[in-house]
Amino acid sequence: MSDTESDADEKQVRTDGTGIVAPDDETPTWSERKQRSDGLSRLTYEYFERSRREDQDLRQESDYVERDVLGFPTWPHEIIRNLSIASFFVGIVLFLAATMPPHIGNPANPSSTPAIILPDWYLYWSFGLLKLGPLNPELAVLGGQKLTADRTYGVLANVVVVGIIAMVPFLNK
Repeated sequence: MSDTESDADEKQVRTDGTGIVAPDDETPTWSERKQRSDGLSRLTYEYFERSRREDQDLRQESDYVERDVLGFPTWPHEIIRNLSIASFFVGIVLFLAATMPPHIGNPANPSSTPAIILPDWYLYWSFGLLKLGPLNPELAVLGGQKLTADRTYGVLANVVVVGIIAMVPFLNK
């Protein structure tokens, strides 16, 4: 391919609807797309060219001055792309779930209790806070009695920890 041919190809890509990418009223039907010999690569190329052309048209028509951002707008380009990728992986998971059933172990014995009962690893901190007895002071005013149960202080300690973590995004500077 010579330099003049590549220049001619670059000049064919226009944003006024007369270039390689068909305008909306000339969009091929699904049956016409199936008859194409170029396949998915051509369809992908047309998609990105069309989205680039639409973005340029919107920028030219708009009186809003925006910053130079490299990328496509979220709707419809990124949403459609993300939905197609998510659908693909959901399809793979459904296919694997349908073709490979899970291993089912022996049924549980309700009459036997394990010796050590522990929560999952991500709840160890909360489990530890519930077991802290010294958090609950014995007040001399009440004759050495506790104001509330130890579990209440463990729950309040969990609320404090989760509250601090929840406040982090709001503590900007």
